[in-house]
Amino acid sequence: MKVGKGVVTLVKAEAAKASIKKPMVLVMDCGCMMNRESVEVDIREDRDEAGFEPYFVRNGVRFLVSRKIRHLADEGSLRVTIYGGGRFRRVEFSPRKD
Repeated sequence: MKVGKGVVTLVKAEAAKASIKKPMVLVMDCGCMMNRESVEVDIREDRDEAGFEPYFVRNGVRFLVSRKIRHLADEGSLRVTIYGGGRFRRVEFSPRKD
């Protein structure tokens, strides 16, 4: 998985807003029974999570991936998406490396 420009910075900024001292990023399936190819990204406090494998560490932020979507993560990328007229940003998964 490729990590795009600004992803780690945004993760750290969002973690600080949520009072998360040591952030980690979970890359997981959406839980939808009808769509097994959908991926969600979540920022949480760093701890062990059942069902997730360590993927890599970038600038002190751990990235974990769900075993169910590991094959998608290997081919995809994380990027910062801007929405709401440029007022909001979020980390989003893209199924293909950019």
